[in-house]
Amino acid sequence: MGVISQQLGHCCLSGLLGAAALAGLSVTVTAMANETYSSPIVLTSFDSAMAPQAPASGDVWWLIDGAAPTPSASTAASTLTDVGPIVGPGGWLIGNGLDAPANCSGSACNGGNGGLLWGNGGNGANGGNGGNAGLIGNGGTGGAGLAGQNGGNGGRGGLLLGNGGAGGAGGAQVVVQGSAVGGAGGNGGNAVLFGAGGTGGAGGDATSTPTDLTPFTAQAGRAGNGGNGGLFIGAGGAGGTGGTASLPGFGDATAGDGGEGGFGGLLFGAGGDGGDGGAAIQVSLYGAQTNVATSGNGGSGGAGGALFSNGGSGGAGGAVNTYDTGISGDGGDGGQGGSLAGNGGNGGAGGDVQAAYNPSTGGNGGNGGGAGVLGNGGTGGSGGSVTTLAGAVDKPVIAGNGGAGGQSGALLGNGGDGGDGGAVNASIGVTAAGNGGNGGTAISLYGNGGAGGNGGPAQIGLAGSTRGGNGGSGGATLTAGRGGAGGSGGGATVQNLVQTTATGGSGGNGGSGGRLGSGGSGGSGGNGYSSGGNGGNGGSPRGTGGTGGSPGGSNGQDG
Repeated sequence: MGVISQQLGHCCLSGLLGAAALAGLSVTVTAMANETYSSPIVLTSFDSAMAPQAPASGDVWWLIDGAAPTPSASTAASTLTDVGPIVGPGGWLIGNGLDAPANCSGSACNGGNGGLLWGNGGNGANGGNGGNAGLIGNGGTGGAGLAGQNGGNGGRGGLLLGNGGAGGAGGAQVVVQGSAVGGAGGNGGNAVLFGAGGTGGAGGDATSTPTDLTPFTAQAGRAGNGGNGGLFIGAGGAGGTGGTASLPGFGDATAGDGGEGGFGGLLFGAGGDGGDGGAAIQVSLYGAQTNVATSGNGGSGGAGGALFSNGGSGGAGGAVNTYDTGISGDGGDGGQGGSLAGNGGNGGAGGDVQAAYNPSTGGNGGNGGGAGVLGNGGTGGSGGSVTTLAGAVDKPVIAGNGGAGGQSGALLGNGGDGGDGGAVNASIGVTAAGNGGNGGTAISLYGNGGAGGNGGPAQIGLAGSTRGGNGGSGGATLTAGRGGAGGSGGGATVQNLVQTTATGGSGGNGGSGGRLGSGGSGGSGGNGYSSGGNGGNGGSPRGTGGTGGSPGGSNGQDG
């Protein structure tokens, strides 16, 4: 007589909360006399540990982690023992994934996955990724990077319900007599069906400290992007903040860009805000006008969901503080509003510059996001201001322009206003304030065009020339409604009345009205020391022209 012995491991889930059993089932079959069969076959429902206690990397771990070959009889007992507890920390059915240990290296730095039914992902360490959640739960947080290393990505939220995990911060690096590089921030984890996306990790700071005139660089890390919201409902995660670059010596400092905001859920969910750009600090007294400090750009806002959701706001450009040349980052664009209803996100402000010497340039404001069917366009971001104390008379000092307003919804809504131009205040040089952004167009059946942004004010000190920023044009309306008003030109003033020229900015034109609407008013010209700016023309039909600035500025024409 013979015996066929088989051990079958299986997982059974019943009811809403479920219950599980992992058991061996022995089946004895009596065969014909004098026939003996022996088979050391051991099966489990996944052919491996059902929820890995050590971290797994893929979003679909529950599909791919079972790809191991069938274990032999000699390893079956240890395999079933290593599966871990059913319930509790590290439980394969219900339980949070284990956090990675602080002294980990390599793949051991990834957080463990949550239980199949319920459990959060474990947190990563030393740049490892956060673990994924099970059916219900939040993704684990990505580990912060070691010095100069990237942060880990956040884990995925639960397959049914749960938020994505936050990305880990990039590792900061400080180097004496050498160049420094900060690590990038990790991306936020995505939600699946219901839940918010995780926040992006901050970029790592970079600090280089030379002890002599040897040129070095400081390059800070870029921030991580926000995770996307769930398919049905969930806000997008915010982008992280770019890293700060510092170099108190000879060389260039470049900050990290902000991360982009995640997309909102397909049905409901606001887009995530873009992260701010990092700051750049370069305060060396060596090699004046040869070192460059560049701040980070703001991240773009994420788009809203398909139904009722607003777009995310763009992040602000980073600030610059430098002894030499400064270039500040641009603001991020606002995200698109929901396809059915929702306002566009506002554009981020351009970064400011504080510099001892020229040349320097302020960051431009980000553009406002457009709306879908119902909603208003987002407001453009303001341009960055610039202040310098000294320099060459022929070197430029230019403030940032305002961003354009976003377009209205197709059925109902107003265009977004343009952002104001940045101010300029310089002792010497060829300088100009930023122009205002144009107002957004109203393409809806009824809606007003956005107003143009005002031009920035300008001031010159010892020698050179300056000009106030021009006002932005008002947005048009296509059907019924009023065109947007033009922005006012910026004024221009002087401190030294002998060697300087200062001209006011011109006003922006009013936006045209639709077939059933009226035009917007033109903006007034800015006053100047040398001459005033011209007024903007009124939009057609019936828009009033703007007043010219003093002295000598012309009035704008009526529409």
